[in-house]
Amino acid sequence: MLNPDPEQHLTVQKVLEHPWLQNAKKAPNVLLGETVKARLKQFSIMNKLKKRALRVQLLIVSQVKRPDLLVGLQQILHAGGILA
Repeated sequence: MLNPDPEQHLTVQKVLEHPWLQNAKKAPNVLLGETVKARLKQFSIMNKLKKRALRVQLLIVSQVKRPDLLVGLQQILHAGGILA
């Protein structure tokens, strides 16, 4: 289900039939705990910081007038979903 290769993606029907979704209602309702919540929040903050830092890098590279670096960085940002 999580394979990034489009050729190996499951169909919608296969995903709906997958045991993870079929057994979702049987999963226990377990509290995550404060440590896990804090780490998830920290992870989210760091992702936002990383995206902003990459955008700043893109701005700097574009001002240095190095088209080779600019194109490479844009490709990385697009692939990572940072640039639309």
